[in-house]
Amino acid sequence: RKNFSAKYRVDYSQLYHNKYFTDYDAKELGNRMEVRYYLSQKVRIIFSYNYTISEQIGDNEDFIKKIDASYESDTYYLSIRLPLHYRDIYFYNNTEFENRYYSSKFVEDTFHIGRNDKFWTHEVNLTLDITKRIRGKFFYEIKRRFTDSYYEYVEDEKNYQTYKIGIGFSTNFK
Repeated sequence: RKNFSAKYRVDYSQLYHNKYFTDYDAKELGNRMEVRYYLSQKVRIIFSYNYTISEQIGDNEDFIKKIDASYESDTYYLSIRLPLHYRDIYFYNNTEFENRYYSSKFVEDTFHIGRNDKFWTHEVNLTLDITKRIRGKFFYEIKRRFTDSYYEYVEDEKNYQTYKIGIGFSTNFK
């Protein structure tokens, strides 16, 4: 097994929302670089960086004021996997940080002009092989968005925190 691997990926996508939020329809171009390093067969570190450009294509002609939800973002991800001693149990510690800059030039677009969102997600989980085909997962995740804006009410409406705790099961069909 080689200790180091790297890969680069380019994604292009189009996002379509429902008929009430067509102004958020967008085309996105993402560039991702990922590096994996194995300290041993079971200890793994992953680091990735993703640069995304999201350009609004949605029609907002029916609205009183023009908006532009286009943005650019930098996303950093770090994951560490450590084995525990019994039956292929692994501990994962995953952190992601996204810095999103909105590019609206419309003065009346108070929700996007001059806005910068910082997303922080942290997850810890344990995985274990229950049988040869079934894997279990226990996880806890915190996600936070901190918004900087020219307008305090935008910050009040856009800042949030979520917490998830749960279990999951997966299998391979070979």
